[in-house]
Amino acid sequence: MKPDWIIHYILCERPSSHTHGLNKYGSLELELNLPVSDKKAMMILNLVGEAIAEKGRNYHSGDREDDIFTLPCYLFETESAEPSQPGERVLRVLFCDPAGIYPWEPGCDPDYAAQLSESEKMEMAQLYQQRYGAASVHPNMEK
Repeated sequence: MKPDWIIHYILCERPSSHTHGLNKYGSLELELNLPVSDKKAMMILNLVGEAIAEKGRNYHSGDREDDIFTLPCYLFETESAEPSQPGERVLRVLFCDPAGIYPWEPGCDPDYAAQLSESEKMEMAQLYQQRYGAASVHPNMEK
């Protein structure tokens, strides 16, 4: 399937990318807030978008996706970092840093930790605790 959505890559202090058109599949739009090239952002968002459009995945905040990338990514519902319209809600795709630490966990590399604001980190940590029964992906890192 050729993607029938578009990806908006925003060049600013911290590059951000999001989709337009996944809503026709009953999904929130996807957002990626990592300092990666436009080609890498497009690849990441298209792969997750294809899971929605082709495989019927219906993601919710806190969902873990194990089948697309080498390492799991998580999705987090929040307001868009660069909204197209006021109050726009998106599913932000979250990745771990090179050490395997996710943005809501202590010790995450600052570039990866910046995927979430401080309040979003607290919310994702609570969501992770409720969903997966642990405060952290790495139990030895729990406070």
